[in-house]
Amino acid sequence: MNLKTNLKKAKELKNNMKFQIKHRLTGEILIEGEAENFKEFVEKNNANLSYADLSYANLSYAYLYNANLSDANLSYAYLYNANLSNANLSYADLSYANLSDANLSEANLSEADLSNANLSKADLSYANLYKANLSNANLYNADFSNADLYKVRIKSSQKEELLKTLKIEIIE
Repeated sequence: MNLKTNLKKAKELKNNMKFQIKHRLTGEILIEGEAENFKEFVEKNNANLSYADLSYANLSYAYLYNANLSDANLSYAYLYNANLSNANLSYADLSYANLSDANLSEANLSEADLSNANLSKADLSYANLYKANLSNANLYNADFSNADLYKVRIKSSQKEELLKTLKIEIIE
């Protein structure tokens, strides 16, 4: 290697930070490594983040297509415009998460907790939301086309908003 290559590698190592992702229940380290920032670290390791504690993480614009995030803690996470299409988010805690403009098409959100989450303008087309908790979630302009909403839980005060989002008109 020449001096230029060595300097470039040294600079890359200097700019990288160490990260750990821990098990949400036991605190055991699931994944550790280095990356320039946390979003990059999560994207590199998105194959299996099951049970990961990613609460409060800033993952805006993250590319997590097909990621396994089942049972993960993503409460209060900032996932604005993130690509979570085809991801497994079953049983995940997404309470208070910001998922506005996120792509959740074909994602598995069965029994996920999306209470108080911001889903405005999110794409949930073809998503599986079986028994998902959407209580107090912001559903403004979310796309639920062809989504499985069987046994979804909402507050009675959200009924009108959900009907409007689903483009259902009640005729009396």
